[in-house]
Amino acid sequence: ILAWLYTSIDDDPSAARNAVRPMVATTLVTSRPILDQLELELPPHFSREMERGRWQLSRTVIEPASKLVPDELVDKLALAGTAAGCRDALAQLLTAVPEISGVVIVPFPTPSTSCEQLVSRFMTEVAVTTSGQAHQSGARASAKSKGLVADVRAR
Repeated sequence: ILAWLYTSIDDDPSAARNAVRPMVATTLVTSRPILDQLELELPPHFSREMERGRWQLSRTVIEPASKLVPDELVDKLALAGTAAGCRDALAQLLTAVPEISGVVIVPFPTPSTSCEQLVSRFMTEVAVTTSGQAHQSGARASAKSKGLVADVRAR
């Protein structure tokens, strides 16, 4: 299993969550038919806002509605926060789903960081264990498309 993770890393965890929040909102909208299988519920205020916008995925509808997605739901659908918080969340995910053989991040930089900085922080501060080693022995890391996707997977 290859896990694709919306990812934002910032020393300000709120800024990181806000960076991924519109994509999380988009995911909630497009995943409505299976949210119950994922044991997720649409937040009522978010649903009402999306209903007003006729469930359109345009930026003018999604961005204001995304502000109504609570942090807890963002944390379930994205890897967002401080480097230490993201490292812990990634470790929990890899422990909970041992079948994951690789991780691809879809980076969402905050206003104070670049995509390249985010990918670099992921590689050096998140995709390592507390001993500084890669999560899996023999892991390789590469940045693709000028840092738009970081791919960390076992060989």
